[in-house]
Amino acid sequence: PSGAGRAGGAGAERRGGGTGGPVYVQRRAGGVCAAVRRGGARSPGGGGGRAPDEDGAAGWVANAISYSTVITCFSNLRSERGAEGAAHWLGRMKEAATRDSSVAPTFREYDHVLMAFASVADRRPDLIADARTLFHEMGAMGVPPSDVTYAATIKAASRDARREAWEECRDLLRQAADGPGATRQALTGVFTAMAGSLGASARDPAVAMAAVELLAHF
Repeated sequence: PSGAGRAGGAGAERRGGGTGGPVYVQRRAGGVCAAVRRGGARSPGGGGGRAPDEDGAAGWVANAISYSTVITCFSNLRSERGAEGAAHWLGRMKEAATRDSSVAPTFREYDHVLMAFASVADRRPDLIADARTLFHEMGAMGVPPSDVTYAATIKAASRDARREAWEECRDLLRQAADGPGATRQALTGVFTAMAGSLGASARDPAVAMAAVELLAHF
């Protein structure tokens, strides 16, 4: 997706069993960035320079690539723990950015967290609200959304069975069409929301009317 992370790094670790499994990847990624923040390891991807770390001790500091790599790795787990981990490290990245603006997250990091939320929103409805909050935060922080931003937010919101969710997803799709572009995934998410909040019945006139309205817009 266009919302891919800044660098592959630990996020490119082989998936599967043994030391390439998701749990190993998660621990390795978290350990790398934690070690960097403690000053005990070189920042992945280079750069960052020799400078005091967050605890004030001399050492290598985490740079934007360090945080982005870890966020990407957690997001790729596509699990509740992965979503929580990605959100946690985005929070740490934003905190670090208050001291060093070069570490400020871009749409890429937000997109990965939003994708992580969307992947488990059916099991964790609380993450639907978190996805909405993150989307609006991007606007408040002046971070322009990408096509992936809209698709992931729509996918998360589509898990909300309330009628307002369909309308919200429809409006987000229109915003995407007027901005970075509406993807096939975003359109699918809107139809999912429409079916869930309007009854999911082919005999329901409201569903048919909503579908015609949506297709006419595009």
